[in-house]
Amino acid sequence: MEWEKQETMRLLQGRPGTVYQESNEKEKQVYRDWLKKMLRVGVTTVTFVKSDGSVRTMKATLDPVRVPANAYQVMSPGTLTENIKKPRAENDDVCKVWDTEAGAWRSFRYDRIKTISIDLG
Repeated sequence: MEWEKQETMRLLQGRPGTVYQESNEKEKQVYRDWLKKMLRVGVTTVTFVKSDGSVRTMKATLDPVRVPANAYQVMSPGTLTENIKKPRAENDDVCKVWDTEAGAWRSFRYDRIKTISIDLG
């Protein structure tokens, strides 16, 4: 909640936000696509502000080699989807990833990312 208060004050004062927040929709799509490509090829460390205002650092991936096979379920022949408790509507502002340390699906909002670190090794 503290982050939301700070964000509201930032907007009311007319102060600029993150590059993502200040981008147009096309630029946001390029950023989202780029990050998802990085997540598909390895583990990416993402630091972001959670909805409660705390900061979290997560080692995340979408690499099929690193996501356990049992993390997916077959919805229909030939279709895999994340094995989550209840299906959620797609939201372009949210990135759903596999948290390698928690061993579970987690998500974060693109507009709350503070840093991204990619290990190219």
